[in-house]
Amino acid sequence: ESGPTGEAAPKTAPIQVRSPEVIQGIGNIVQNAVSFARHQVTIATHWSTEWSEVEVSDDGPGFSQALLDELGTPFISTRQGEEGHMGLGVFIAKTLLERTGATVSFGNRRSGAGASVCVRWPNPVFKAT
Repeated sequence: ESGPTGEAAPKTAPIQVRSPEVIQGIGNIVQNAVSFARHQVTIATHWSTEWSEVEVSDDGPGFSQALLDELGTPFISTRQGEEGHMGLGVFIAKTLLERTGATVSFGNRRSGAGASVCVRWPNPVFKAT
């Protein structure tokens, strides 16, 4: 966990009521990270007075540049053609999280190999979810 510093910064993270959409959505993202990670999955939280964020990253191969803009679309998968992978997990996670007022963004880690998924809520929405 990390948050802002300074006198006006909140000292603790905003409190989130347990929402099935948040639990399922973040759970799907974590499961994907675990399935692609070589050794490590990192879950970090960040917040300010305006927003709260959960970031899930792994040390796997990352997202292909061609696929980044399509992630979250039904039947688009990094495992296209593999048995049992229909490309719905990320779509379901993104849809559930967006229903709670979150924005979901996909990218690759700046530090090298691996994918990163960032879920961010405006604080008034996050606290009410």
